[in-house]
Formats: sequence, C-alpha cells, structure tokens
Amino acid sequence: MTDERTRYDVWGAAIALQAALAMLLGLVLTFIWGLTGAGSFWPKWVVFALAVPLSIQLAVRLALRVGDDRRRAVALHGAASGWLAAVLLAVYALAGGGTFWPLWPLATLGLAFGAHAIVIAASVTSPAGGGTTVHAELPCGW
Repeated sequence: MTDERTRYDVWGAAIALQAALAMLLGLVLTFIWGLTGAGSFWPKWVVFALAVPLSIQLAVRLALRVGDDRRRAVALHGAASGWLAAVLLAVYALAGGGTFWPLWPLATLGLAFGAHAIVIAASVTSPAGGGTTVHAELPCGW
C-alpha cells in the first residue's frame, strides 16, 4: 500500500469519526431541546456548524481524485465554490428566507468558476515544451 493511499484511508477514518461524533452531539442536543419545551429548533445551528467542516473535507477529497493537474485545479475550485454556495443557501434557509440575498455571491462564484473552466478548456499542451499555452482566440489575450 502506498503512502498516498494510507494517508487517504486515515483521512477517511477521521471523517467517519467526526461525522459519528457530530451526529451523536446533534441527537443529544435535540433530546435536550425536546426536554426544555421544544420551542424554536435551536439545535439546527449547532448541527449546521458541525456539518460545515465535514462537507468541505468531503468536497476536497472528491476533487482530489481528478487525475490531471489542470483539471484537478478546476475540480478544487468547483468543490470550494459549490461548498460555499451550499453554505450560503443553508444559512439563508435556516434563517427563515426572506429577500434572496445569496444571489450576488452565488453569481460571483459561478462567474469565477466559469472563467476558470473556460481558460482551462481553451488551453492546450504544447508538444515541444510540454508546457501549457492558451489559444490566441481568447479575448483577454493571455
């Protein structure tokens, strides 16, 4: 077994342990909430706070599985943008909705990720030097 494979197995075990402890804490807090009169469901914020680090670890872990370095960078960018979008939407929903304020950050995240994906898709590997060059057709002139 390679060192890289061992590191991923340890990371997976750590994520599983973190998830189990977060679920246990969420159940305990829900029980306490029920015993204290079951008003507004405040444990949702604790469960959300425990889910945030788990979800970013899972997103990064999935993105790291992409083989090509250039595509891995786009996958990591997409994972981070998708994770942040999910966090923003969850905060919006947990706070009760109202005016849809996540629109602007979501649009910015989407545009930045789209620009990154277009640049990577438009790039080609140079057969001579093995480096990366970008087509001259790009309007930015890079």
